[in-house]
Amino acid sequence: LLAEARKHWAGARSHARRWERGRRSLYDLCAGTSHDDLDTTISKLWLIGRSHSAALERTHVGRQGDVYLDAATRLREARLDETLTTLAATPVTYDQSHRDALVLCVAKVTNILMQVTEQEKISLASKYLHHHQPSIPIYDSVSDGAFRKLAQPVARGTEVYAGHLERFEHLFVA
Repeated sequence: LLAEARKHWAGARSHARRWERGRRSLYDLCAGTSHDDLDTTISKLWLIGRSHSAALERTHVGRQGDVYLDAATRLREARLDETLTTLAATPVTYDQSHRDALVLCVAKVTNILMQVTEQEKISLASKYLHHHQPSIPIYDSVSDGAFRKLAQPVARGTEVYAGHLERFEHLFVA
């Protein structure tokens, strides 16, 4: 089953090449800017959310004001750039301490987005962070469903993203 999944992902990578220019643009945008620039942060949230089916404004909560400006301001105030710089300096090992750092980072952004939308947007948080730090695996219903089918159950990591990271490690790092 694992060999079949890897074959599928290889084919998916081949199919995804047509989107490479847009994907590369997002990575470059995220790598080249800080969260002090609110307009750019708004653009990053909008482009990543919309291109990855995780738009910030997708909420059932009736909200006044600009959710993008509110989220961008909160990301700047949370000093997200410092967290990302620390993560970038950490060796990518996916051991327990590395996983803990990734979980905390995703939780930080998820909590900020929850303050803005009153919804737990783990998917958007992981996608947003992944474009800033590619070692952060994306969590969404597609990857979660595939990982749950292919990876052995894990004994720890009962939180959603922590469990996702453990399955990721089992499939790709081991």
